[in-house]
Amino acid sequence: MTPFKRGDIRSSFDTAVLLNLLHTTRLSSQEAQQTESGPTIWSLIGNKAGDNAQMRALAQSLGDCHREIPLHYSVWELPVTLSARPSLFGLSARTRSHIKPPWPDLLLTAGRRNEAAALWIAKASRGSTKLVQLGRPWHHPDRFDLVLTTPQYMLAAAEKIFILDLPLNTAAFERNVSSRFDHLPRPHLALLIGGHSGALTLHEPLARELLGHASRLTNTLSGSLLVSTSARTPISTIRLLDNLEAPHHLWRWGEPNNPYQDYLASADALIVTSDSASMFADALATSKPVLIFDLSDSRWWRHLQSYRLKALTHRLAMRLAPRRMRRDLARIHDRMVAAKHAEWLTGDVSELPSTTPFENRDLERAVAAVRRLVHTKPTS
Repeated sequence: MTPFKRGDIRSSFDTAVLLNLLHTTRLSSQEAQQTESGPTIWSLIGNKAGDNAQMRALAQSLGDCHREIPLHYSVWELPVTLSARPSLFGLSARTRSHIKPPWPDLLLTAGRRNEAAALWIAKASRGSTKLVQLGRPWHHPDRFDLVLTTPQYMLAAAEKIFILDLPLNTAAFERNVSSRFDHLPRPHLALLIGGHSGALTLHEPLARELLGHASRLTNTLSGSLLVSTSARTPISTIRLLDNLEAPHHLWRWGEPNNPYQDYLASADALIVTSDSASMFADALATSKPVLIFDLSDSRWWRHLQSYRLKALTHRLAMRLAPRRMRRDLARIHDRMVAAKHAEWLTGDVSELPSTTPFENRDLERAVAAVRRLVHTKPTS
């Protein structure tokens, strides 16, 4: 690993500013045509599928001039982030080489690991790039031009903070039912399984309970399960899926030909674990009955997996951290259950719920907020 000197950050920043001045005075005719069709947009693509999906949904709705920049991180990422300074040195050298002017009109970012780089680009653009953070900002919200967040993060609405009901998605799945599951009896219940997230832990007893409830409901309805795991699903849960006691189609994370979109289209109802707001939003977007399986456990201390570092630090943060740094997914679930858009999956459920489809206008509202931002003239 090559060490870097203290002056490297300043020199790289100065070089970027100089390049920016040169490029902004002589855009090519092709670039000029792009800016006429809409704002030029960059999305900083990290390692979380839910974050990336939100940025793609927003960018695709805003215009065609969109560039995705995949980020790969260096060993300096955490200390750079904790320093609270704009910097690219949390990124690998190869990633840094792709970040250069001309700067975009709009920069989309999500997640802690991307923030220092996003702030650096905004600073290098000398205010010409508007910075939009999706989800929870780890730095103070005032450092962004706009924050698009959801109730789970406990931020109060403000001039720069826009509260959405759910994480953004395009609901762009094919609504035509796939024929690949015709051999399975209906109704089809899509079972979307997440895993460990924050303090939520999918330990083995809880996984057995989930699969037991889902199998009993499916057999009562004489239907079948369409089962999808995720990157966070524990190995112990995946092993239990080999013994499902109901007709099913199973996809394990990492296998080819991910049928997730087909599951959404073919399902007559959906069961989702409570660890993922994005997965819950996908389920609600189908306008089909949705059941939530709660991963919270009041007796968490009895299970070894609950002593993961992330679980313990999350519990500590929920007690001691500033309110804006906290996260509580139950705020989203409870609100949707109260409005009859979803129900909890328990052992007492013996029929599909009569839920009310949720009319989600979040993407439309978010696009309008961003367009107002981009068309606002900077103050001198």
